[in-house]
Amino acid sequence: MTSSLHAPYCPDAAVQRTVAIIENVRLARDTYRVRFVAAEIARQVVPGQFVMLRLAGQNDPLIGRPLAVYDVTDDAIDLVYLVKGK
Repeated sequence: MTSSLHAPYCPDAAVQRTVAIIENVRLARDTYRVRFVAAEIARQVVPGQFVMLRLAGQNDPLIGRPLAVYDVTDDAIDLVYLVKGK
């Protein structure tokens, strides 16, 4: 039996994509919502999932940052982040 909350995008089935950021909106002091187009992933996201985010062509930080999915549209994913450190 497969749970309705089974995540097809989990570590054993991880994918890497280069996506276009379409919005980066300030919500409060040092707090932003970033929206990027990722239709294939957006259609399969389940509550509580994280995505690992890295800037293309950058080596610092070496490992992507895990961010919880805030919201999903038909073709985009929203993440909310707090600016800390570099």
